[in-house]
Formats: sequence, C-alpha cells, structure tokens
Amino acid sequence: MSRDETSRAVLKSLFIDSGAFTAYTKGISIDIDEYICSLDINRFIDKYPAQLSGGEKNRVSLIFCIIKNTPIIILDEPTAALDSYYTNKVRNIIKKESKNHLFIISTHDHELYEIADKFTETVCVETVEELDLDK
Repeated sequence: MSRDETSRAVLKSLFIDSGAFTAYTKGISIDIDEYICSLDINRFIDKYPAQLSGGEKNRVSLIFCIIKNTPIIILDEPTAALDSYYTNKVRNIIKKESKNHLFIISTHDHELYEIADKFTETVCVETVEELDLDK
C-alpha cells in the first residue's frame, strides 16, 4: 500500500469514527478527494493534532464540518492562520457548499464578505454598567 493509500485509509477511518463517512456513503455529493487535494490535507494526514499548525487544524476542521453534512455549519474565523492561497481555497469550498448548508461565519476577513448572502456587523461597545454578582 502506497503512502497516499495509507493516508486515505487513515482519513476514511477518522470519518467512519466520527460518523462523517456515513454521510459520504449515503450518496451525498461530497468529493472527499477533491477537498483533500485542494487543501493539501494528505501532506500532514499522518501527524497528531498537536503537531499541526493553526491553519492546518482549520483546514481539517472545515472538511470534517462539511462531510458531517449538518444543515447548519458555524465557523469562527475559518481563514485565520491561512495564507492567501488557502484562504481562496477555503472561500471556494464554502461558496460551493453553501448550496447544501447554511453557513454562519464570524470573521474579520473581508474576502469572506464577498460570498455572503447576508452580512451583519457587530461593534463592541464600552460597558455601561457592571453588576456585582456577589451581593
């Protein structure tokens, strides 16, 4: 078995353990190979999570969210710790998958604003009153 085949087997095992592979095998149009290749997941598939960078963890997490196939996916800073190359890849995957999922995204990344159907800006304000909860 080649390294790529072994990596693929490990990834499938992870999907089966998480329940994500069930969604994949039920005929849902998710191309695992396309996402793995697009985000270069196979380069670090044999590493432990503690060995992954923040950007690598973000890329793996995105794939798991999509393949789990929940109707709503909530992402907090999905492009944080990614360079422009991977930001574009993640943006394209979100755009493609938005036909099958509702994405709720918290981000400072203006690249993601462009693909949003609805945009809400939240501005932090100063505290007007603090309550003493010890009383």
